[in-house]
Amino acid sequence: MTLDLSFLKKLMGGDEKLVNSFVTIFRNQTPKQLAEIKTLLANEAWEDLSNTVHSLKTQFGYMGLDDFSDQMKHIETLIDNGELTDIHRLLADFETRFTAFWSKEFSDPKAS
Repeated sequence: MTLDLSFLKKLMGGDEKLVNSFVTIFRNQTPKQLAEIKTLLANEAWEDLSNTVHSLKTQFGYMGLDDFSDQMKHIETLIDNGELTDIHRLLADFETRFTAFWSKEFSDPKAS
């Protein structure tokens, strides 16, 4: 999976500066939100967890990461419906896949 910024470019009217700004915000905020998910899950703060997952779902959609967006949508629905049995497993599976994506997509080329 790779970033597909075509939706974001369309949304931003083709303004590359805005697109680049959004990508920068995404790079800076996503790791913080993923760390927050772990804390919220550990504290069983379901409403806040649902809100954070919802935010990530939207951001992933803007970035063309539809698989991740769909995962977040599924997790959000389960939380909102009180179906919490599989949430820990689903978020762990997501984290594994997302970490692999993140290290590939945003690796520092100077570090290679």
